[in-house]
Amino acid sequence: MKATIRSRTPETPRSLGHACALFATIWLLITTSTVADAAEPEQGSLETTHLHISWVDGVSAEAVNLVATSGEEFYEEIAELLGDEPPRKIRVLLQGPAETPDHKQRGYPHVDSFAQIHLYQYGNSDSSYISALAHEMVHVFRFNRNQNADWFFEEGFAELIALTVDPSLRGFPWYDTPIVIAAGQWLESEQALPMEQLQKEHKALNLPCKAQAYSLRSAFFHYLADTYGLQNMLKMAEEESAGSLDQYSRYFGKSLKELEAEWQTWTRRQFVATPEHEEKGRRYRTQTPIQYMHICP
Repeated sequence: MKATIRSRTPETPRSLGHACALFATIWLLITTSTVADAAEPEQGSLETTHLHISWVDGVSAEAVNLVATSGEEFYEEIAELLGDEPPRKIRVLLQGPAETPDHKQRGYPHVDSFAQIHLYQYGNSDSSYISALAHEMVHVFRFNRNQNADWFFEEGFAELIALTVDPSLRGFPWYDTPIVIAAGQWLESEQALPMEQLQKEHKALNLPCKAQAYSLRSAFFHYLADTYGLQNMLKMAEEESAGSLDQYSRYFGKSLKELEAEWQTWTRRQFVATPEHEEKGRRYRTQTPIQYMHICP
């Protein structure tokens, strides 16, 4: 890998912010961007086989190397699963701390309108840069589908593929919590949002209800792949308008509502069968960044 350092006017290094930066939410979402995204100043850049990585002042060499190594591993596995590749190298921008020195949110992981991935550091952890990397890479692989995308499906599918290539469960929405615990405690507390509602009202609910939306949708898609086969999910993803309600019946033999009921029954059963499930669910809600997020009724 060849690194090319580009000079720029020095600036004061960014502070990591207060300790709550550790608990910042990694919002996994494609968002519309402005030209400012493309003009983000760089401290250096490095090209790998499939990635062009740029970073701002203060990003450690360890973080850059971790993104480069993990990104190449993720790329190969995602390409094998999806059977397709982006037309050019994926541009990844490491933007430094997610918070400003006065504790305001600077940004969150996303893919901009130029198909560039923006990643941020949470707290002092270099590994936080890769918590959302696989998820965002899936969005770049499927970038040409943006015009016809069903974003309930695209987010669920991106997280499914991300968990397939990186099953670590680090970062949002799991924070090292088993899927069945994270999803099961929402169901047991009667705070789960229905899948049909999340599908129909994606824009209105996805971020305001992110604590529930991401974990529940991801757990549901994970169940579908485990129960009915990943290949069925991959075939559904190849549809021109992947995610329409009729496709659930076509690929899984049941409606979205029927599949959800089946998943809920299975998840509740697995949750209560897990030793110390109530305590583990409580810790997920009170000892991870979930405790700082809004919970939708």
